[in-house]
Amino acid sequence: MTTRLLCLVGAAALIGCGGSAPGIAHRMPMEKIWHTPAAERDPVATAYAHLSQVQAELEHTRFLQDDVKRRASIARAERDRAKAEVRIAELQADRREASFLTKLADAATKKLTSSRKESEATDRKIRWLDAYGRYLDRQVDYLEAESLAAEAQFELTKAQVAVKRGVLSKNQGLRPFQSQAQSAKSRAEAKRRAADAARQQSTAAQKAWGGTPQVGPTS
Repeated sequence: MTTRLLCLVGAAALIGCGGSAPGIAHRMPMEKIWHTPAAERDPVATAYAHLSQVQAELEHTRFLQDDVKRRASIARAERDRAKAEVRIAELQADRREASFLTKLADAATKKLTSSRKESEATDRKIRWLDAYGRYLDRQVDYLEAESLAAEAQFELTKAQVAVKRGVLSKNQGLRPFQSQAQSAKSRAEAKRRAADAARQQSTAAQKAWGGTPQVGPTS
């Protein structure tokens, strides 16, 4: 347990030394709490684990963004093909009805109906892909804000340990970290609400399409 904790806190120290998202103005250097008993540093490891989880989810969602854009492009090409088939089927149906060849006319009409259904289904699929893409855009916005909030909480947790150790003032020293974490949390919550609304719209579009979503590395 102690070894794993030291590894986590050591990795967290790398984040505390730079390279993280802009917006974190107040940081607590790991060296100020490094000699604190391991049990007192457990909250720091927990905060870092949460930050890592959010960042991993953010990267996965960015991958889905790119995948949906690719699939939407393919779907639009399929729609263009389906609409071209509808136009061809319409011409064939008109010509065969004019020729009074009943069997051929019936076949052409069935082909026209099938082509129209395929075109309409592709339109619904594109509407879903577009709605899902908008949801992913909002989800990335949220996860970026949530990542910042998790990092602010990580810094606050280190500061709280520093207060217990007596290397940081409880009143003046801790207050900036608390304000930073609260502001970041509030921004993330607002972004989450926008993402939730976009997800509901995406779900409605998927139901209207009626197909099975296949997005991501397993599809």
